[in-house]
Amino acid sequence: MPNATQQHLLLTALELASRALPVLRGTDLSALLGAVAQGIGADTASLARIDLAGRDEMAILWPAARAASAPGAFDAYAGTAGTHPVRGPLLKSVRENRPWTLPIRLSEVATQIAWRGTPLRTEVLTSVTDQLCLPLSYDGSILTAISLGRSGGTFSSTDCELLRLVGPHLRAAVARTRGTDTLALRLVPKVAWTTACFAPREVVGFAGATGRVPSPARPWPADGPAAGSAVTARERQVLDLVAEGLTDAAIGRRLGLATATVSKHLQRVYARHGLGNRALATRWWLERRDGS
Repeated sequence: MPNATQQHLLLTALELASRALPVLRGTDLSALLGAVAQGIGADTASLARIDLAGRDEMAILWPAARAASAPGAFDAYAGTAGTHPVRGPLLKSVRENRPWTLPIRLSEVATQIAWRGTPLRTEVLTSVTDQLCLPLSYDGSILTAISLGRSGGTFSSTDCELLRLVGPHLRAAVARTRGTDTLALRLVPKVAWTTACFAPREVVGFAGATGRVPSPARPWPADGPAAGSAVTARERQVLDLVAEGLTDAAIGRRLGLATATVSKHLQRVYARHGLGNRALATRWWLERRDGS
């Protein structure tokens, strides 16, 4: 006989699966996100299509009023999203041809101190203490995923197990919508805060795109990184770890350098290549390194 915790887990998974079964249209997805968030005990939820290289992101947000209630914070998201600590491990799994499919917690890849020190936390997700991400599908480096946020405390292994159990039903529900009538917000690059519809030419299926989404124009200055000079071997090491979402202190520990030395390497890269911040440096380095 399952114990009380196991019974609650199974009953909640069954309830969430039943909520996913009737989903047929993109307009049903917001209610499904709300059900998942409430079932697991999250304060926010999103269904996002993200280029893990940092060039493009669209999302359905729950509660839907999040963007309208804090437009200033979301304006900053486009410049900081690429530094999210979870993106590095997910991108690495894609490049190693072993895409991560299980739920992954922010608290598993970054300490609270490290998370609080990121621009994404200080400028955008100011109250978020943990996030729980379920990858749904991949198309190259483009990930479709559900992300849950919690303000106060962290997600537990039981929360992860619940999301894993209901995962197949969520994947099926998102795939059924095909995305053509799904209202979403473009988060990266930043645009005016209006709802935009996924056009059939842009993506066939929110969860199962048949081709890459065209990258928007790169926001580099005319005399900036496109024609920049070489990157030193040490700068390459630092930039690789920045792309994984590590802080300067964590990079220093990994490479045996002082935190100030890591910061100096980055400042030199910023100055030499006309990069204004860490997010732009990450985006530029990924594109340069991978030849995209």
